[in-house]
Amino acid sequence: MDGGGGTAVALFEEGPLLVIVIVVLLLFGAAAIPKLARSLGRAKGEFQRAKGEFEGEVAKSATAPVAASEEQVVSTARGLGIDTAGKSVDELKRLIQQKMA
Repeated sequence: MDGGGGTAVALFEEGPLLVIVIVVLLLFGAAAIPKLARSLGRAKGEFQRAKGEFEGEVAKSATAPVAASEEQVVSTARGLGIDTAGKSVDELKRLIQQKMA
């Protein structure tokens, strides 16, 4: 190929591509090629959709704040010298923020 916007005929000048086309025609027959092409198109579409969903989930999780577990909050509060007895996790979080400020 000349690399500059060649025609469909230029594609068949490539030996391996011509062999692949002949093998596909022999294996599936000319009547099955459109059905095979539709199936490949649907598979590609589903793959692209799943890829988009996955990338969206990754982006969402990368920007979402990490929730601290109750044990982590209590441990941090104790490490800062905050009395944790009888206090809720939200109250401990508030006290930790006050202590850190």
